[in-house]
Amino acid sequence: MRAGLLDQRVALQAKSVSRAANGEEVVTWTTEATFWAQVQQLRGKEYFAGGQMQDAVDVKVRARWRSDVAREKRLLWGAVPLDIVSVIEVGARKGWLEIMCLAGARNAHG
Repeated sequence: MRAGLLDQRVALQAKSVSRAANGEEVVTWTTEATFWAQVQQLRGKEYFAGGQMQDAVDVKVRARWRSDVAREKRLLWGAVPLDIVSVIEVGARKGWLEIMCLAGARNAHG
């Protein structure tokens, strides 16, 4: 993949969970790294959950290989949080990653 196709800035974020004084779980996301990537929206879908219509979009993110990308983390693309569904190594000698993500499903809830 040509580096010129990596035209979008994304942030890799890690989740941390703590408890508020009332015992409620508090989820925060901390940015660990930012990098250039190619972001493609593959398809969108609507579904009914929690008594209302929800949207979800499948997104493929291509980036240079990194060792720190994992399913427990998420990507932030502009203001859009992307839940990582799978991480696929492409090419020999750790050349590229294809990071399959879901936008709009569970990420609104932390």
